[in-house]
Amino acid sequence: MTLAELLKNKLTIGGIWIDSSQTEEHRHRFWLESTKKKCRKIRYKTRNGMKEVLFPKQVKLHEILALYIKELYGDGMFYAPIVEGDITHYYLICIKDDCVISPIDTIITEGMLSYILSQKDTSIYGSLDVTVINDDIFDAIYEEYLNQEKKYRNTIIKVSAAIACGISIFTIIIYILSLY
Repeated sequence: MTLAELLKNKLTIGGIWIDSSQTEEHRHRFWLESTKKKCRKIRYKTRNGMKEVLFPKQVKLHEILALYIKELYGDGMFYAPIVEGDITHYYLICIKDDCVISPIDTIITEGMLSYILSQKDTSIYGSLDVTVINDDIFDAIYEEYLNQEKKYRNTIIKVSAAIACGISIFTIIIYILSLY
């Protein structure tokens, strides 16, 4: 399994990961509020409470690739090569203290990746391990995604069945009451 195959199977990257400690500047807050109107705010659980991420409205919680990497592999810098013809780009994600770091859930160039990795040791991310995401990791992520998708479908079926039963019982009660 490759990143391109995962993205074709509805897993999504490139969310706007919100860290409330970084929203002090007025312009940033204004931009964030206007962006929230266009996107769906999804809350996810961390060790320190709930955090938020913004994605297009059609994206569901179980379709976010970064959360699978966070849950399965924990803190670290993760990258995966994406080869398109002669050009190689890289998917990069950084997770620190159980939180996905914004804006690093994106596709970057090889030069940018080299620069980030060369500066990592002198930054606040120096303690994080760097991991190349290989096919085995993508396979594990896809397997977990299929499990979550199955749970999501079962929940939808149960809720739909409960609503249908409720409507049926309500209709029967109304019919019986109308006979008297």
